[in-house]
Amino acid sequence: MKTLEVSNIQLAKTLSIDPSLISRWRTGVRQLPKKHNNYYIENISLYLARRAEKNGLENKLNNLFGFEKDVYQRIVAFIIKFMTG
Repeated sequence: MKTLEVSNIQLAKTLSIDPSLISRWRTGVRQLPKKHNNYYIENISLYLARRAEKNGLENKLNNLFGFEKDVYQRIVAFIIKFMTG
């Protein structure tokens, strides 16, 4: 999230949840709920990919993960895979 310049508050607003929950997920204190796991993972992934695209941060992701340019869907898929382990 630091690479994409996203705060817990910004992501929480997107997901309509409390920012402290984002913090707990990031630190591992809480796990994503099994019941809504796919919902959160997909929406977080889409938000981060859109954020990268909107703010011209694709190069940061490209450099970080070794992606080719213009690979929005690959970025989303990778983030989903990364988050699901």
